[in-house]
Amino acid sequence: MYRIFASLILEAVWLDFRYCYECGSSPLICLSKYCVIFNVITTHRRVCISKCFTAHRKIFQQLSLNKTNDGRELYIRALSVVRGSVFVVTQGWKVKGNMAAGISAKRGLLRSEPSLYRALRRHVPPSRARTRGAASSAAADSQAYCLQLVRSRDYEGYVSSLLLPEEARRSSLALRAFNVELAQVKDSVSQKTIGLMRMQFWKTAVEEIYRDEPPKQPVSGELWRAVRKHELTKRWLLRIITEREKDLDDRAYRNLQELETYSENTQSSLIYLLLESLGLKNVHADHAASHIGKAQGIVTCLRATPYHSSRRRVYLPMDVCMLHGASQEDFIRGGREQKVRDVVYDVASQAHVHLEHARSFSNNVPPAATLAFLQTVALEDYLQRVRRADFDVFHPSLKNRNPLVPFQMYLRSWRKTY
Repeated sequence: MYRIFASLILEAVWLDFRYCYECGSSPLICLSKYCVIFNVITTHRRVCISKCFTAHRKIFQQLSLNKTNDGRELYIRALSVVRGSVFVVTQGWKVKGNMAAGISAKRGLLRSEPSLYRALRRHVPPSRARTRGAASSAAADSQAYCLQLVRSRDYEGYVSSLLLPEEARRSSLALRAFNVELAQVKDSVSQKTIGLMRMQFWKTAVEEIYRDEPPKQPVSGELWRAVRKHELTKRWLLRIITEREKDLDDRAYRNLQELETYSENTQSSLIYLLLESLGLKNVHADHAASHIGKAQGIVTCLRATPYHSSRRRVYLPMDVCMLHGASQEDFIRGGREQKVRDVVYDVASQAHVHLEHARSFSNNVPPAATLAFLQTVALEDYLQRVRRADFDVFHPSLKNRNPLVPFQMYLRSWRKTY
């Protein structure tokens, strides 16, 4: 019974010390770098929970201070106390046996001794410490840059990335930052030639990333880290760049199938990479990802219609517009006629079909893969709101973000559904 109480208390401590991506603050131990697991096993003796918690806190306060005393970061991966024997496992070296005698489990309490700290406090030359500190600072700046970029440009992707497991969270933000960088090229350049030059930069950057020579650019550095950690497929990255490069022509899609092809090569490829970062390779998950990517591309085209119309651009499929007799000028002036609503209805219906088709594989898709599909919540929310607006894509209610979407994403991640 006391063992159960100890686990509950320490689980609460873990939740309390979680790294806050929202404000960027770091509590006692930043759990994005430190994963501390307490396992206190008691046999035939009562455990004082409050004293046990105080002892754990005191020890790890002193361990965290060691980082500033001699320049060495201690990456404590696990601390196991099993009937008096202690194993302290750090990154690259271990302390156990006689050296572990500095910490003892006595009457359910952890007692610290100076011998443990002398063993852990190894001297690092100042030059090496400065080099390591500079590299760590650059990595932190790159991570913060990607996080802020995704948060400002792809909020639903930002929220869904935070709900991923810790080992895939940073890689997801890097992939989404890479996608945002490519997506904003079209709107940030005045000439197609400049856009082609930026696309060529990213093609060269991907090649250099897979040669372990990433360029000194924040997104490239984070993408290199994700590729090295998860062995991501280069073909998906290059396919996103190639399709974005074709889209620089700045013309409307000829038909709905062309829009689906564009969505498959961009959005679906991104989801394939997210599945790889989660360590999943499943044909049913890939099939569902293909349809979710198509639905996302279609919905994105609909959501961006008011913005593009304000810049005298229309990218909705021309065959659907011609079928209902709607011209590009009708969208440019923000028309709300029935023919304009009919075009929106047909395009939105196709996105809904892809969502339903993706959900038909839910029984065969691994539960862990559903975390890569959390953006279906935002897609479904927009389709429902545009339906309530009678498919008026220029309705003022569609300009506001639904504040309940992050909470709905959390529920989906907890239920392992999409």
